[in-house]
Amino acid sequence: MVDHCGTTFCHTLPAAGEHTWNEGVVTKEATCTADGVRTFTCSACGDTRTEAIEALGHEYGEWVIDRDATCVEQGSKHRDCIRGDDTQTEAIPVSKTHTFGEWVIIKEPTCTEKGEKQRSCTVSGCVVTETQELPALGHQWSSWTPVEGDSSREYRICAVCDAVEYRDVSHSSDNSTISTGLRVLDPAQADILQNAQLVQLNQISDVLYIDVTHETASLQGVLSDLTGLRSERIETVVFSTERCTSTLSLSDVAALGAGNTPFTLRHSGSTASFIVGGADHTALLR
Repeated sequence: MVDHCGTTFCHTLPAAGEHTWNEGVVTKEATCTADGVRTFTCSACGDTRTEAIEALGHEYGEWVIDRDATCVEQGSKHRDCIRGDDTQTEAIPVSKTHTFGEWVIIKEPTCTEKGEKQRSCTVSGCVVTETQELPALGHQWSSWTPVEGDSSREYRICAVCDAVEYRDVSHSSDNSTISTGLRVLDPAQADILQNAQLVQLNQISDVLYIDVTHETASLQGVLSDLTGLRSERIETVVFSTERCTSTLSLSDVAALGAGNTPFTLRHSGSTASFIVGGADHTALLR
């Protein structure tokens, strides 16, 4: 090539289509939502070409709680893109958990009637309440006392409500009446059946009364120990502790089957349970 002054310039031109591109430089930065641009330059002829740099997409940080959900109102949370160009928000569903206050007794239990307690959710606008039964307290009986002028009857008085209970004592048995393997256990699981000061046995007609001077005690054995009492014309067992009395029909016991199945009739305070072979048969108690 010759310019107007007569100077000659020499260039080596690549063959057609054979550019020598450099590594390119970023001429427009990609963002989360827009493509960027990388520009390449031919080192031989100075031509340029471009390539798109794919948009980065959003990259979010951790969620931040803006408002906690309650049992009556949704909450909210947000998270920000780490490059600062977007924010996501989401609702937090209404909570299924209530924040309850203290229990308040709304009906006091008595010796024979159940009571009731209630608590309410403390969140403003929530009207949910929970109600639970309180078990009847059971009578707190005194010891049996002979009726004055009638040696065939005894009575006892509840120290709480002054209720009076009578029973006939026309026939008393000794401890041999239930020498079939039954045991009476005190709270420490010691057998106290033979202790006449702690356990009183009385057979009146076809009923065997077992009275224990503890709040917690258990009558234990196997089913045949109970059903075997029928050979002595006993059809009902009444197990009494200081705050609870359970009546058990031996015909109901016989219907349970296997004679060697262990059982426990347990009193704890005013609560009674009757477990046979690991199954709960408390419904048989009266």
